[in-house]
Amino acid sequence: MKKTAISAICAFTLLSASQAAFAAEPILIAKPPVTQVKQNNQSQYKVIINGTKLDAGSLHAYKKGNVIMVPLRVTASSLNFKVQLGDKKGTVVLDNGSVKTTLTIGTDNYYVQSSRAIGMSAPTKLGAAPTTVKGSVYVPVEIYNILFSNPKTVNVTQKTITINTPNTPQEENVQIPNPLVEFKTLQAAEKSVGFATYAPSTLTDEYKQDLIQVISNSVVEVFYSNGKNTIRYRVAKGSEDISGNYEVYSQVSKKDINDIHVTIKGNNNVVNQAIWTQNNKSYSLYLESGVSIETLEKMLKLLSV
Repeated sequence: MKKTAISAICAFTLLSASQAAFAAEPILIAKPPVTQVKQNNQSQYKVIINGTKLDAGSLHAYKKGNVIMVPLRVTASSLNFKVQLGDKKGTVVLDNGSVKTTLTIGTDNYYVQSSRAIGMSAPTKLGAAPTTVKGSVYVPVEIYNILFSNPKTVNVTQKTITINTPNTPQEENVQIPNPLVEFKTLQAAEKSVGFATYAPSTLTDEYKQDLIQVISNSVVEVFYSNGKNTIRYRVAKGSEDISGNYEVYSQVSKKDINDIHVTIKGNNNVVNQAIWTQNNKSYSLYLESGVSIETLEKMLKLLSV
């Protein structure tokens, strides 16, 4: 079952060109010269991971505006993440067997999802997008707060960056919350967040409820399956886009359905995404294999739209 969470053209090209080096030697990173660091006014930081000073060679953390950037591969590998190029150009995948994420060069959106379960946290902006410097990918150091679901994972004091994972002595008494909590019933999930979702047990005769979970104590996510393809329905308070889907579609339109303004996205006259707001709540419907506009209208009617 497929599960889902989208600029610099030069950065994409550099990342793609470095693919062969990544595959041949997983810890190899091209090293930017010190002169470039000075020219860009990059301040060097000492990085300590789980009590051990990080040896990154000539790769250095630096400050970009108010955001501290760190070399991705060497820091992530030291935290037991496997780092690989993604299937899409300009993407990098991190996975430690428990949680994973996909980063897009030039896109300031970060999330975490389970490596074993379905769904993902709501996307978060950190003030800077992943970028490349002479073939090396750099990310905001606070991404590790997201990946370990703990705002105390990263600590910065003057020129020292400390990253402690939950298993280190400093954090052993802290219970790290799971951003994805599965529920057996929709009623239990609605009770945990304090609002109704209007999610039926089936969406058309073909798709039936498969999984119910809550993301970051704020977004209810219901999966429907026909045994082959998946539909993902999300509800949260507010008016922000909670879809977690950043794919660029060739067809985007707005349509009034039952007096609700619905944003519809897709390709080749097939609907893959529907987003709307109603009664101070945001809604999202992601349709993996796509449906016709007529089928979408029937589904929205079942969702009380």
